[in-house]
Amino acid sequence: MNKIYTGIGSREVPENVFEAMSTEAYHLAGKGYTLRSGGAKGSDSAFQWGHEYYYSVINAVITNQEIYIPWVNFKMEEYLSTSSNIIPQYLNTKCMEIAANVHPHWDRCSAGAKKLHARNVCQILGDGLFLPSDFVLFYAKEVNGSVQGGTATAVSIARKFNVPTINMFYPDWSDKLGELGL
Repeated sequence: MNKIYTGIGSREVPENVFEAMSTEAYHLAGKGYTLRSGGAKGSDSAFQWGHEYYYSVINAVITNQEIYIPWVNFKMEEYLSTSSNIIPQYLNTKCMEIAANVHPHWDRCSAGAKKLHARNVCQILGDGLFLPSDFVLFYAKEVNGSVQGGTATAVSIARKFNVPTINMFYPDWSDKLGELGL
């Protein structure tokens, strides 16, 4: 059985949350979880760093990591693996359709922003769009239950497909992970 989670969030993340993300990613890697993320600075980098660090400690090749980037040469942190998945052209249209259905102002997004939002679809559903993550662990501010920033699209997609979402913005996030048996 595949064990997959999505680790994403804001580019602006407090240092203590960055460390908690990295630590949790390390532990989840040790439990055999595949990480899906987006290669951006901040939260994405924290999850990816923790995941990759686990494999460096056990001196193993990373085989269970899916990092979806919106275009070739997307700027990632220098200390992270450069192996990543660019959304195949044949999927890009479908990813755009799914993202457009959850984004409240799709018509106002630039072409680059649309690609960023479209890659969120693969972060949640995988590159075949048929294997949802088991849960999403993320950090983003919420106002009245509404996730702020670009992370909102991924969280909306997850919730649309009944994927549990846990926001590390709230202090009870580890309790919520415990409720999932982690």
